[in-house]
Amino acid sequence: MALVFLFSGWLSSLITLSVPVLFVYLASLLRRLPLPKGAPKLAPGWPVFGSIDFYRSRQQFMGKEKKKSGTGQFSFIYGPFNIIALSGHAARESFYSSRPLDLLPAFYKLYAAAPEIEFFGRDLADSFLQTFKKFVQRDYLSSNLDNFVNDAHKSLSSIDSNMPLDPFEHIFLLIYQLSHRSLGCNEIADDPYLLKYTMEIVRAIDWTSGLQIMFTGLPTIPKLKKYIAGLKLYWILNKAIEDRRNTGKRQTDTMQVLMDQGYDNTLVSCFIVAGIFAAVTNTGNQAAWVLCHLADNREWYDRVRNEVDAVIAKQRQRNSDKTPVPVIDILRQLPMDAWEKEFPSIDLALRESIRLNMAGVSFRQNISSQNVVIQPGHVSEEIIPPNVYAVYDMDDVHFDEAIYSDPNNWDPSRYLPGREEHKKTTHGYLGWGAGLHPCPGQRFAQLEVTLTTVMFIAQYDYHLCDKMGDKWTGPLPSVDHGNFLGTKRPKERVHLKVVPRAF
Repeated sequence: MALVFLFSGWLSSLITLSVPVLFVYLASLLRRLPLPKGAPKLAPGWPVFGSIDFYRSRQQFMGKEKKKSGTGQFSFIYGPFNIIALSGHAARESFYSSRPLDLLPAFYKLYAAAPEIEFFGRDLADSFLQTFKKFVQRDYLSSNLDNFVNDAHKSLSSIDSNMPLDPFEHIFLLIYQLSHRSLGCNEIADDPYLLKYTMEIVRAIDWTSGLQIMFTGLPTIPKLKKYIAGLKLYWILNKAIEDRRNTGKRQTDTMQVLMDQGYDNTLVSCFIVAGIFAAVTNTGNQAAWVLCHLADNREWYDRVRNEVDAVIAKQRQRNSDKTPVPVIDILRQLPMDAWEKEFPSIDLALRESIRLNMAGVSFRQNISSQNVVIQPGHVSEEIIPPNVYAVYDMDDVHFDEAIYSDPNNWDPSRYLPGREEHKKTTHGYLGWGAGLHPCPGQRFAQLEVTLTTVMFIAQYDYHLCDKMGDKWTGPLPSVDHGNFLGTKRPKERVHLKVVPRAF
């Protein structure tokens, strides 16, 4: 009973404290500065809250307001943020090529999921980015190849061929493990329990609600849950760091490199969380999507399978020993050059999967004191004012029928020489970033997806099925392009039925 009274008192105190905080916050929204003359036409929205459809039905909202605007550009309000939505070729060029439009501050505020390393200062955030780039460079990745192959072999060999496989669980977990090999710590990569437990924590951090973005300054329930998840991950990483410091034990991983460079426990943990987050949230799902799309398209399934078999056969011929060599030993022999150059069909399949399934918007903030002209030379001369945010819907180009024929169809051949639809316009493909903000982890992501796809196809034949193991007869489900961030998984869960190959 005492606990009940204690909890009731705590709850009453929390409510009492929250009411004035909420009132002050709402009052600050009402004092939001209006957009100056020259900004695109303002879309209608709710008082205080603004255009809530931007979060809950993004695709419909963006399409409707774009048509109403006359120029393709429009402004809207979402909670405390003045935002300008861009579309079209000239606006896309400004968005990706204007130096005053910065990615990081906009990403942290409008995505509200990634660990906000700018909390430690912009100089340190930039230093973290440069450090991240070192750990995804070719030489560093090449030194980890044996670990990558061994991890993938162990993971894929554990698949029960009598049960339907959920690739968005099993393959995602494998990509998470490979990400720790390159950007995290071996204590997590080597421990199956910690690996799965911390993966679920990362997923919890990745989840974002509209309330968290709208009430960015308030301790909302989603934000508190995210902080708790982050603390759990910090405690695990901090324990690994302290064990090394206290015992003198050393590892050959990123955590050790950062420790040797003099970073304290908090900064080492923060870098690892931010790095893993950047590496796994999209790549883990795209690796699963590639397998699903290949299963749904027999022509490209056979094409990739033949490519994998040919590389294995060629490597076998190089061995002077006539004794049959297991496939895993052949794959261990492949150098970095082979992984990056010998599987072009997988690269095309990944590129197309990203185009089709990377739903959402890109973010920027004008961090300068000058206006950024959206469409230079256009009669409207619309602008992005200082401190204002801008978003670009990637569907605007990725599903543009003037660029991509039958854009809703998965067709990797659209990138082949002689066709190359993505080159019809500047920044015609945004899957690896564009302009001033290319994806720094592209090489690592491509290696992860290539390696997992090659090793999966070398070990299994497979086809689509439902959760009961019955053959999938309908079209492959798509992602939901309707909400703010876009989903990363299919709207309806699909599985794979695998059969071990006698190779």
